[in-house]
Amino acid sequence: MPSQPFTVATFGESSAENAPSVSSWAGLQITVRGGSQRRRTYVVEATGPLDYYSASLLRATYQRFRNDAARTGLRRLVLDLHGVVRFDLTGVAALLEIVRDAEQGRFGLFIADKASRSVYAATGLDERLRFLTPHQVEAL
Repeated sequence: MPSQPFTVATFGESSAENAPSVSSWAGLQITVRGGSQRRRTYVVEATGPLDYYSASLLRATYQRFRNDAARTGLRRLVLDLHGVVRFDLTGVAALLEIVRDAEQGRFGLFIADKASRSVYAATGLDERLRFLTPHQVEAL
């Protein structure tokens, strides 16, 4: 991965298994928190704009998840997008790349956000995504 002007959040670090890891860039903040070891699920919470300037942080976080998944046994990723205040085409493209990769059977991908349902409907992603409610995310 090319050098980034930000530090990417980490997954499954043994020293702080359930401690959140936070990254931010161009107004987008990404918080990674682990679910239970039994479930092998991580939640990536995005807050702020998901646009041309910040989509690289989401892509880099996902790439880190993919790389760490094999090493740590992660099986599911929840993208909590309730806090995303604005999508542009670059943000939607980043999300589409993640969805396509997850569909190749590497692991389960869930989206926690119904507020932006019109964005997903306009791109056809609403039929390809599995949505969780905030209550379901908190239960992880």
